Amino acid sequence: MRWTEKQIEEYLEDETRVLTSHDGRKISLTLMKTYWITLEAVGVDDVYTESDLVAWAEERVEKEGLTLTQAMQGNLALLDHEFRRQHGM
Repeated sequence: MRWTEKQIEEYLEDETRVLTSHDGRKISLTLMKTYWITLEAVGVDDVYTESDLVAWAEERVEKEGLTLTQAMQGNLALLDHEFRRQHGM
């Protein structure tokens, strides 16, 4: 499959979504569309809830000094890697 420059650019655009933490806080997070697509593609809801992902990212913020955005990007990259490994991709 060959992608056009326009198609690639669309995946790199930022998109903001509101996630909910375990304690009900609403957290607005802006990531590139490709990260949100990864979240949906790996079926995170089957394993982790949205609030689990927020808690995991917040834990990394505290322990590693990352921003919430950096932590969530890293977490989604790890989940994508694991998903691909499990499915022989």
